Amino acid sequence: MVIVAHRGSTRPHPENSIDALVYARNRGVDAIEIDVRQTRDGFFYLLHDSNLQRLFNLDREIAGVSANDVSRLTYTGFPETRIARLESALEAVGGCCVLLVHVKKGGETLHHLVGILDSYRYELKSIIGITTVDDLKFLKKNAPNFRTLGFIPDLQSIGPFIDHGVDIVRLWDNWVGGDLIRAIHERGLPVWVMTGSKIGGVGETTPERIEELDNLEVDGIIINDLDIVPFL
Repeated sequence: MVIVAHRGSTRPHPENSIDALVYARNRGVDAIEIDVRQTRDGFFYLLHDSNLQRLFNLDREIAGVSANDVSRLTYTGFPETRIARLESALEAVGGCCVLLVHVKKGGETLHHLVGILDSYRYELKSIIGITTVDDLKFLKKNAPNFRTLGFIPDLQSIGPFIDHGVDIVRLWDNWVGGDLIRAIHERGLPVWVMTGSKIGGVGETTPERIEELDNLEVDGIIINDLDIVPFL
């Protein structure tokens, strides 16, 4: 089972921070999931929310703030930890493991993202996570050598994502069942599960649930707390 550190791992460091990425890298995970959003002037930073309030105590949308101003932000409660630019994250991980780059807003910005990943020689070490079939089509046409993961929005969308060539199917934990896993495997695709929806917060789970998912032949899990993985 592939172990993916959700948002770089959310313990003991702030999510999507360089410290979190380095921690996950040093723990020996198979892949690290990061979220990327663009500033007003087009630079990519690691951020899950569109708004900066929850993590940085600034009630502004990142899309409306310049990179110069965003780069000065530090995490609430972690005054020494700055928000991470994508290029800094790529340097910190250093090609040691796969990066799952969750694109929160796709479209034409994918050109820029692919260019950055390619310039850092991450074509074979990254998976681009997308939420729409249109973004999947774009990548298959313009960046066919990059692997893709479908952050499937609902069960009805699984078929269209598979039909248009997605490489990995992500399911929510509460969708998981043996019949669905087998059906996706029969189409020749791996299944990664975003843990959490069975017990609470996204990425939260238990060792017992990890064992259940392993027995269901899930191929990978995306998880917050690396300490509870029995075989990591």
